[in-house]
Amino acid sequence: MISSTDQRRASTGAAPIALRSFLSRSLLTTTAGLALLCATVPLAVTTPSFAAEAVDPTAIGPLAVTYGDYKLPAAVDPLVDDTVATELWARVYRPVKISGKHNFIIMLHGNHSTCGHMVDGIAGRVDDNSQYTSTGTCPTGYVVAPSHLGYAYVAERLASWGNIVISINVNRGINAASGTSGDSGLNMRRGRMVLRHLQQLAKWNNKGGAPKTLGFNMMGKLDFAHIGLMGHSRGGEGVLAAYNLYNDPDSLWPKLIGPKAHFDAMFELAPVDGQTNRSFYAYNIPWSVLLPMCDGDVSNLAGVKVFDRTLRSLGEAIPYPKASYTVWGTNHNYYNTEWQRSDSTGCNGDGNVPLFDPALAGSADQRTASLYAMMAMFRGHLGKKADASFAQLFNPDYTLPFQLSRITTITRGFSNYAVAQQAYPLSSTGTLSNATATYTSTISLLLPNHDPSVVAGLVNWPADPANPATSYYQASWSPSGQYITKQYKTVEMRVSLQCADGTTITTSGCSIGPNAANVNGTTDFNIAAVLSDGTLSQSVPLSKYVSVRGPVGGPTLSLFHPILQTVRVPLADLGLPADATVKKDSTGPLLKAIRLTFNAPTARTGSIYLTGITLTDLAASKGSALVAMEGETMEDPAPLTPVMNNAAVATEPAAAVLPAGSVSSVSYTATVTSAFAPKTETPAPAKKVQLTLTSPVPVDVKDSLLTLDIGGKTFVEGGYGSNGDLKTVVFTVDPTDFAALPDQAAIVLKNGGTHQSYGALKKSLLKK
Repeated sequence: MISSTDQRRASTGAAPIALRSFLSRSLLTTTAGLALLCATVPLAVTTPSFAAEAVDPTAIGPLAVTYGDYKLPAAVDPLVDDTVATELWARVYRPVKISGKHNFIIMLHGNHSTCGHMVDGIAGRVDDNSQYTSTGTCPTGYVVAPSHLGYAYVAERLASWGNIVISINVNRGINAASGTSGDSGLNMRRGRMVLRHLQQLAKWNNKGGAPKTLGFNMMGKLDFAHIGLMGHSRGGEGVLAAYNLYNDPDSLWPKLIGPKAHFDAMFELAPVDGQTNRSFYAYNIPWSVLLPMCDGDVSNLAGVKVFDRTLRSLGEAIPYPKASYTVWGTNHNYYNTEWQRSDSTGCNGDGNVPLFDPALAGSADQRTASLYAMMAMFRGHLGKKADASFAQLFNPDYTLPFQLSRITTITRGFSNYAVAQQAYPLSSTGTLSNATATYTSTISLLLPNHDPSVVAGLVNWPADPANPATSYYQASWSPSGQYITKQYKTVEMRVSLQCADGTTITTSGCSIGPNAANVNGTTDFNIAAVLSDGTLSQSVPLSKYVSVRGPVGGPTLSLFHPILQTVRVPLADLGLPADATVKKDSTGPLLKAIRLTFNAPTARTGSIYLTGITLTDLAASKGSALVAMEGETMEDPAPLTPVMNNAAVATEPAAAVLPAGSVSSVSYTATVTSAFAPKTETPAPAKKVQLTLTSPVPVDVKDSLLTLDIGGKTFVEGGYGSNGDLKTVVFTVDPTDFAALPDQAAIVLKNGGTHQSYGALKKSLLKK
């Protein structure tokens, strides 16, 4: 059964539905505890244990697969939003033969135009109209852009293993619609839409009555005790919002859906972050994020912030694994086969080879990279028969499957824990003395891309040919009175290479490229433990565990991304006995510090970001839900004192410039307030100022926020004209904010990596 939509997709280079074969191959963010000293440390000769190759999760299952659809009439749904019409529309992938309860996965696409057409001379469908958003129809010659069909390459394979996959469409009332107060990207609305689907699915599952277009009787087929979530771009923050909204203490959704609903795993694909008035956490669930290194839309790789702050807050009662999976050479759009125009023109940085051609309509290699990750997440964590070995892909203890590693570079961040009981961080005590290396304590504004909760340090070491083994950084454990009472097994840290100016403040990345101190775009150093009597353990080189390279990035904003990688060293590799971390006597613990010595022959100079040196207990790391350890008394590390005197604020990187547009009108419009708007002490004004902009070229619908800059003041409540014409952009501004704007202020529309001038503000256009 192949629909006309699938036939259109086939004509543009994407295969119709079928089981296609592919070429198959912190962590606590407190660097609390410093000591920078000088001593001679011999290079180790002992070879550490080395991990096996991760299990390949991408095999096709034994079950034949089919699909059906449901699409209910559009309506103003007060559970989703009481100001616009939305609709429940999804494709359901499933095994042909289906009986009993099945794990199921909700997939949610990101923000995109809702209507498209074929254009002579252009590969792929051009989606340049969004009339469907408000009317439910597309102009003559256009088809509805079926963004929800773009993950069939994963959904089919997951269904072949017995899962039911429900990929929902949010074109009506959400995609390309105007942002609202407290929900600029409409990702809270997306989250409520996910939950509304779950409510409807629960009704059909419990009482029957599902549409015949599904092709099967859904009653009793969905196992609400085992649900997976996947979201791409704004859909990533959307599924994270759904998860948090369901689990809020005062949530109405457990009653509407059912209190036994349980989410087993969540995967965010190139997600946005921070487009709502809430900061979301991935508590109590296995979670992973894929970051495309050449992303030309969400070019700040914002999804890593969820990883950062979830681990930094240590808010779980029982630990679940968290992972970041950064794929070099990939753009934003081509993870969805229905998004057939590239958001990026290429990649920057040594070894960052594009897996896509902007002139073509997709990338099989890029889809392979995401296929591995999503199959690993859901086969490793979803359902009663989840096999944790498939999730080895995210753990740097294991090398990547060969058929994946041959395609591109993938760097990983990973944690088995997000609870204080399973980790022993360094203290904030330490000393600085005669060292050729330097350590500067800093804050996240000096750590590009990452969340403000990350506290990191800048470590730099110069060449010292006369005495190359004298530079080291030593991080100590807690002071006297605080003892380790468990047998920890691993020391972990997060590391990335610095930018050319490591102290330059920018939230999106580095605009000035890699640091020349890291010769050949990489670095190395030796890792050892310091014992209570001052002697050293064996040392091991960093390069035995990870290859720290970069930073690299995409071309749109010329940004380079120093995404932190996780380094995990078993204490056994340091030659330490099993009880090395247990207190020895009243003088303190046997193992009292970790030393990084900068004497590697291949890295006499270096410049890194360093954070999260931590002891962890991996004894319970078998399975998706780790067993919580008993608590112990721990020092509450004091925060590092920020050193800002040598920090420089970066100018914004150059953006692509579109032809200038004009302001066609400035007028008052009645304020429309949703029941979901944030509650404020000051009532919303009865009317707002509406600026209507006219562009000579379509303004692309992207997942990064469409923002209007007027004289340096930014506004984000914007969208497109009601007829879906992408040459018309509309923003609403609070009257008080408008009154404060200077007349003749420059107006610039910012849309991801593109900027567009709209001349000077003429306040006289606003009529009373």
